[in-house]
Amino acid sequence: MIDGYTRGSRRAIAFRDCLNDREKEEVCELVRLCNLHDKTNYSAPLDGDLYFLCRNGDAEGELTGILSVWHLGSTSDGKELDEIAAFTRPDQRRKGVFTELYESAGHLLREALLFSVYKNEGAERTLEAIGGHFDHAEYLMELSLKDFCPSAGGGDERKVLFQEQEDGGRVETDYGEANYRLNSDGSVYIFGVLVYDRFRGRGIGRRLLELLLSRLRARGAERAILEVFSENLPAVRLYESLGFSIKEKIDYAVL
Repeated sequence: MIDGYTRGSRRAIAFRDCLNDREKEEVCELVRLCNLHDKTNYSAPLDGDLYFLCRNGDAEGELTGILSVWHLGSTSDGKELDEIAAFTRPDQRRKGVFTELYESAGHLLREALLFSVYKNEGAERTLEAIGGHFDHAEYLMELSLKDFCPSAGGGDERKVLFQEQEDGGRVETDYGEANYRLNSDGSVYIFGVLVYDRFRGRGIGRRLLELLLSRLRARGAERAILEVFSENLPAVRLYESLGFSIKEKIDYAVL
């Protein structure tokens, strides 16, 4: 458990690998205020691997910003990749909150960085100031597993291998693979969905996902979340046909 505070001239920065209930409530309220101000509909970043919290004054002060980090299971130019998302209270923007959070996180971040760009005044300028530039856009899609209904028949399930851990795992077949992570709030994040080139166009992606979603529901997951490139229309249509709906569109920037 990482848990500590560093003091700046006006603020306290907390760093840890999980949030307590009070902090989750504070983060949700912070994101609600940002959505209200910016006329957006972003979700609170509560499923990260590492968090940095900025408070006014000291450890008991008002939460003014959060920076969440995800250690992604992928690389960029051979470098391990981290994804970063950050929110700052609207009335505290342009006061160096993000800069202080980012600098505090620096020694724990991997070499390659991917930034979630949440639309608001100043976000793009802030990224440009640290050398970031637009890379691509993705849809965040969600499915309620209680409403999930797999299609009948199809698939050789004898060739399916599930490798499970306490909080996630991997499903492999002779035709493709997928990874997932279970979160404490009942959600599951699906990533790394892949059908091998020679088997594409045969409906295998659908069957693979149906097997995985059925297994996750049996493990007690309540909703599934995934991200897909906004320009990948065949994949978007596949997910929509399984019951997923688009919740957000997020731009991504890289350094």
